[in-house]
Amino acid sequence: MPHPFTQTRGFASLQDRLKRYPVGEPLTGFVGLEHLVMNKDGLMISFDVQRPAAGTAARGVVVLAHGLNEHKGRYAHVARALTAAGFVVYLVDHQGHGRSEGRRLFVHHFHDFAEDVLMFVRLAKKQNPELASSVFMMGHSLGGAVAIDAVLTAPDEFRGAVFSAPASEVPPNVSRPLFLVLKLLSRIAPHAKLAGLDVTTLCRDEGVLTAYGNDPLIQRGKLPTRIIAELLAFADTIPARAAEIKLPYLLIQGSADRIVPPESSDHLHSKTSSADKTYVRVEGGYHELMNEDPAALDAVVAWLVAHAGGKGV
Repeated sequence: MPHPFTQTRGFASLQDRLKRYPVGEPLTGFVGLEHLVMNKDGLMISFDVQRPAAGTAARGVVVLAHGLNEHKGRYAHVARALTAAGFVVYLVDHQGHGRSEGRRLFVHHFHDFAEDVLMFVRLAKKQNPELASSVFMMGHSLGGAVAIDAVLTAPDEFRGAVFSAPASEVPPNVSRPLFLVLKLLSRIAPHAKLAGLDVTTLCRDEGVLTAYGNDPLIQRGKLPTRIIAELLAFADTIPARAAEIKLPYLLIQGSADRIVPPESSDHLHSKTSSADKTYVRVEGGYHELMNEDPAALDAVVAWLVAHAGGKGV
């Protein structure tokens, strides 16, 4: 389904769009498009920037990557907590999600997500040069895998990272033969709808689940084959590359998570090489810890404050 942006502007070609707009820069000179940045493939990626209150000194920048079939708006409460603690927060809608362009819940290659995120990391440093040495990557679920991809690709860009229930290995209920079939299907029928998430297992807060079910930016039904296969294919590489993760990080995981197996975070944490690493495993916690347990969000904020380089509040 085309994004409304393309429906209303109707560019003749990608080349035409690339000539009209700069890649990786906010479209501040175009009325109504100030919260869009065009990526290398010509897709408009939607973002928001939240800053500490006037008069509050910023201590760092957090670039946040959301999960599968959600959007940056679901992290408004996280952004409020972070800005109150003195962080500038860049919230990004992945391509194919939220208000960004791209066929819904589709990606050609999983690394495309990380390339978009790194585009905003560079933008954040350009717009906040005084905080360039205090930029943190943060991601949840699929966004946690994107965050891992980003720090593996460009580790020197970050002071640290927060991984929330990251998809960091192929889950045990996906057998190797099934995994290979998924990879094949993603090539011959990438848009075929295959499986969906059990949204009742996202978190224990009924209000959050109701809001999710009524959210017009959330897609209904099953997920396309390609995005499932691409996520699993990247997650399958993480165990062998986990030792490459050397920067400081916080990993949070619910022990009752039925979307990302808690054992996958156990394995990830045991294999990384970081000298400064913290693992918070919340007993009885579901997948979206920051939506059901205020203490989880408090732990994230406290860890970031402790590791930031800026003066802050």
